[in-house]
Amino acid sequence: QSISPGVVDTEIFEVIDPVNGKVSKEQLLRNNPFLNSKDISDAVLYTLGTPPHVQVHEIIIRPVGEKF
Repeated sequence: QSISPGVVDTEIFEVIDPVNGKVSKEQLLRNNPFLNSKDISDAVLYTLGTPPHVQVHEIIIRPVGEKF
């Protein structure tokens, strides 16, 4: 099984260093919509809650308006 989220608002953006050429969280939020961790956990719970005869191979989750 594979769950592939788009950009998710997590703590990782708090440790990215904009001085070393990385984009800050504020810049990303300004230009891109974010998913939140509950969006992803809901997808995981859905997958785990399917009946035994259902096989989920892949879930791709992206926020509305995300640029591909």
